[in-house]
Amino acid sequence: SRGLFERHKELFLAQLTFNLMQRGQLACSGDWSDEAFDFLLQPPFERMSGENPLSEWLPDSAWNAITALARLSDFENLPNDMIEASPRFRDWYNNSAPEQEKLPLDWAQLDKAFFMKLLVIKCLRPDRMQVAIDNFVRQNLPDGDKFADCDSTLNSFDLLLEVFGDSSPTVPLYFILSPGTDVMSDLDRLAAGVGLE
Repeated sequence: SRGLFERHKELFLAQLTFNLMQRGQLACSGDWSDEAFDFLLQPPFERMSGENPLSEWLPDSAWNAITALARLSDFENLPNDMIEASPRFRDWYNNSAPEQEKLPLDWAQLDKAFFMKLLVIKCLRPDRMQVAIDNFVRQNLPDGDKFADCDSTLNSFDLLLEVFGDSSPTVPLYFILSPGTDVMSDLDRLAAGVGLE
C-alpha cells in the first residue's frame, strides 16, 4: 500500500483483509459468510411494515436495516432484543465510539466475531464504519498496524528514497500519476543524490 492516498489505502487494506479472510488465511476466517459479506456491501433497505417501535431514539432507516439484518440466521432475535433492552441499546447507539463498546445482552459476543459486529454497526451507526473497518483491519491483518500506518509520516521525496532502496534492475518502480503530482523534481533530486545525473 506504499504511496497510495490515505482514502485509497483504507479501501485497499479492507479489500485485502476480506479477500484473505474469504480464502481462510486469517485467524478470523471462521466468521466468514458470503451472505454476511453481501449484506455488508449492500444491505437491503426496504420499507418496514408497521411502525418503528424505537422511533423515540432510532431513525427509521436504522430500524429498516435492522429488520433486514434479522433475515440472516445469526441475527433473527436482534430486533426483539433491541425492543426489550431499549435503554441499553440506546446508550450503545449514542456512544461517540460504539465500535469500541460491547453490544448489550448476548450480542456482546460479537466482539469475538468483529466481522459480524460490522453488520450491526453498518445498520445502526453507518457513520462509524470507516473507523470500525480500520480497527478490523488492524486487528485481523497480520501486522495490520504497520500496513495501516505506513508512509503516514513521509513526504514524497522521503517515500521515493525508501522505495528506491527496494528497487533493483529486476524490481522496477512504477509511478501512477495523478493531476497535481510532480514526480520529476523528486526523481531529479534522487538522481543527483545517488550520482545518476
